[in-house]
Amino acid sequence: MKHATLFRSLALAATCTTWITAAALAEQNCDKACEEKKPQAGAAIAKAADLSPEEKAQFEAARKKVLESNPDLATKEKELKDKMKAMNKETPKEDKKALREEGKAQRDAMKAEMLKVDPALAPVFDKVDAAKGKMRDKIKEKHENKE
Repeated sequence: MKHATLFRSLALAATCTTWITAAALAEQNCDKACEEKKPQAGAAIAKAADLSPEEKAQFEAARKKVLESNPDLATKEKELKDKMKAMNKETPKEDKKALREEGKAQRDAMKAEMLKVDPALAPVFDKVDAAKGKMRDKIKEKHENKE
């Protein structure tokens, strides 16, 4: 009887150890994956625009150059991101609208500066703008179908 109880205790301890180890490894892998897969700005738009790897690299290089040479734009972009993160369901509609307008002004300024840095980006922006239009249309359609 004592041997059977000891055996069950050891088996239970081994099972618990395995579960704890598996959970720790899963959490570690998840954290590592999350760090590696941080989304870039406009990743959904870039995907929808079906940009080639060369176009994405060209776009990101111009964007990086603009942000490095224009600290005001970089600061404004960070402020907008922080404001967006702070928004929630209780945020008044007027504040959301104002933030959208600020965001549009920031994007327009970035686009103008990026085109100054690399005028060859014009066709890339055309693709991005077309993708944005399609996404807006889908969202609008989805909301109209709900009503």
